[in-house]
Amino acid sequence: MNLQNMNDQQLINEYNKIADNDKQRARFLQELDRLDQMKHAHLRRPEALRESALWYAENNIAIFPLQPRTKIPLAGSRGLKDATTNIEQVKAWWDLIPDANIAIVTGYGFDVIDIDGSEGFDSIAQMKTRPNILASVITPRPGRHWMIASKPERKNGTNIQPGIDIRAKGGYVVAPPSINKDGKVYQWMITPEKLVNLHDHR
Repeated sequence: MNLQNMNDQQLINEYNKIADNDKQRARFLQELDRLDQMKHAHLRRPEALRESALWYAENNIAIFPLQPRTKIPLAGSRGLKDATTNIEQVKAWWDLIPDANIAIVTGYGFDVIDIDGSEGFDSIAQMKTRPNILASVITPRPGRHWMIASKPERKNGTNIQPGIDIRAKGGYVVAPPSINKDGKVYQWMITPEKLVNLHDHR
């Protein structure tokens, strides 16, 4: 099984074939995780975080910093209430803490379907229809963040199906190339060009 060059849909199709076999499913997820980390090892350098933070801000995607290798806002900050596209503010944050992780607020132009681990992949495999995915992130567990067009009526929700969370207005997600506590990197699978200027954060 060659997973290296498969897109999200191809990976889901392969996963469906072995979803009932616990050992094969575990090997599939371990191999996917190994390939992701090997392919993107260069993004662990701190400069990648500052460069990416500036790219988001320059392209009207509001961000704020997280404590290094966590999902937690900086101590003494206001978390998502600090989110901005102001270049000078972003420079100041990452000049001060070069290895700070990056968070993107949701609910302004796009929401996020958070697919977590084998339970999340199982739930996605059972979906009859899938939303239009604007961008997709490989998360470390492994999992996925699917960016989809936001809806005013959509609410944040945890475990709305097994392994599936929703991040809408009032929420945020960790953005690439942030690094988790185990040194694993968040990576774009479908790059975020469609999010540019869609993120209407005011």
